[in-house]
Amino acid sequence: MFEFVGLYILPLIIALAIHEFSHALAAELLGDPTARLKGRLTLNPIAHLDPFGSLFFLITAVSSFVAGMPFVFGWGKPVPVDPYNLEHPKRDMSIVAAAGPGSNLVTALVIAIVIKLLWIFGVINPSDTLWMAFGSLISISVGLAAFNVIPVHPLDGGKILVALLPDKYAEMVNSFLYRYGTILLIFLIVTGATQYLIVPIATGFLAPIYMILNA
Repeated sequence: MFEFVGLYILPLIIALAIHEFSHALAAELLGDPTARLKGRLTLNPIAHLDPFGSLFFLITAVSSFVAGMPFVFGWGKPVPVDPYNLEHPKRDMSIVAAAGPGSNLVTALVIAIVIKLLWIFGVINPSDTLWMAFGSLISISVGLAAFNVIPVHPLDGGKILVALLPDKYAEMVNSFLYRYGTILLIFLIVTGATQYLIVPIATGFLAPIYMILNA
């Protein structure tokens, strides 16, 4: 039980809280107080948990633990953002969206540096539970970031994609993704096609982390 909580549940809660808090913080810094007023500008994970998303997290975490497969799926409560409060709505919405997965990558890099330093000073080694817990936080953070940059709504990648497109295409793509994005995402998950997107993205995200750990 301790291993399950330490290697799956706790890292997942930490990664999710950082992800959602970063959305709220980015929106606040860009002029939209909506998330703060809704109590979302916090690292308290309770404020960010979605009932159904948390249930999926728990089910897939248990399944992954039993099967020994590193696959966890679920979602947090969406952070409310009012684009009318933003000075440059299209650009700023992409920044708010990117803040979530970006914060997870920063978390993974910081943890990698911490692991490396603790290893150098002989505090931990790869067989320690703490090392495995840190490694799990890195894996889950990178996985959460990779999943969320898939360019469909309601994921962060959809907003980033729309912001990168010229205006004449952005509105059309945005409308399409809002209408069919969730259906497309469910299709990708059910068919297992998400792995063909997540694996190469996660591999790229992990490259600098491996460089730190193997230096």
